[in-house]
Amino acid sequence: MGGGLYVNYAFTVVSIADVLWWWQTGLDGYRGHPRWMAGVVHWFFGFMFFNAAVVFGSGFMRWIGIASMLILVVIAASPTWRRFSQ
Repeated sequence: MGGGLYVNYAFTVVSIADVLWWWQTGLDGYRGHPRWMAGVVHWFFGFMFFNAAVVFGSGFMRWIGIASMLILVVIAASPTWRRFSQ
């Protein structure tokens, strides 16, 4: 069993914890949690998506993964997204 399996377990735990936090605190409470925590969760999700779609993807699906990552980077860098996420 490889170490990557434990990263998948961590992804599942982080996803469930994130959803439970949202359910417990509501949208305002969820948006009120520390920005560094939101950044860590988003970067972790992005890392997992990148690995699944680009590193371990093949053929046409790899190109879709690369295009998706580029779109996400452009959206995250846009001034509109920065105003929305504050």
